[in-house]
Amino acid sequence: MFLLFAISADLSLGGELSTARSRGPAFSLVGGMVIRLQIVCGAPTSTSGPNYANVIAGEGDRGRAMKAVTLVTRKLYFGVDAMQMRDASARVLSRLERNPSDQPVIRLDALIEDFRVSAAASRPMIDEMLRHGLLQRIGEGNREYGVTDKFRSYAQAHVIDPLPRARAKMLLTHIADLAWHFNRNAVENKYEIDALAVFGSFMTLEPELAELTVAVTGRRRPPVVRPAAGRATQPQQGHEQIRELIEGQSRYLQAKFLKSLDDVPRPFSVIFKSSG
Repeated sequence: MFLLFAISADLSLGGELSTARSRGPAFSLVGGMVIRLQIVCGAPTSTSGPNYANVIAGEGDRGRAMKAVTLVTRKLYFGVDAMQMRDASARVLSRLERNPSDQPVIRLDALIEDFRVSAAASRPMIDEMLRHGLLQRIGEGNREYGVTDKFRSYAQAHVIDPLPRARAKMLLTHIADLAWHFNRNAVENKYEIDALAVFGSFMTLEPELAELTVAVTGRRRPPVVRPAAGRATQPQQGHEQIRELIEGQSRYLQAKFLKSLDDVPRPFSVIFKSSG
């Protein structure tokens, strides 16, 4: 059984792959580093691993606090640009603070005013916010809406410029290098990284992208060989250390845990493979 982490980054990136570390067959040298690139376009691929692989899928997302939202310029969110989305959300919250109540409710006309859109443009915007959990419909008249914590997070969002493809390649190379060093040195962690695979917008030919998504398969680290003298300690660290390893590199990066490699959208490219 494998664990799959997904690392998401709001980056401006794209296209073909650069360098990555790898251990295993079908590799070549690029820029002095070993790279193994496997592009998967078809049906889901089954995975198997050593008999010590034993990870609870999805454990990394339970009880996790909501991370700050990052918005990318030149991209629309619910029909408005990044700055307008953040500023309008802040105006809505400011309005609610002036009229405190047990349940934060905003009227339709107030939403239209604060987002500075027409009545016609407000309908698809609000419908999309309802689908994505930013608003909750109150009553049956479509005139009042509840504001969720997810909506509130947009008022404190970071607004960033998209990054070029070249910097995306550097980031992927760095992540692959981190994975290699993590497997060798993080013996206090009960998991190790098996593979990294990039998918999503990076697989297009766009020169600038709004996100970078990397799937990471993981498994339980094999038992530590008991030393000749003394007592062996059991690994205590887990998925949060891996999350911090990735997300600590940049505010763009976000880690999400998935069940298996079969869940990765096609096409994707393997940029790192461990020797296990």
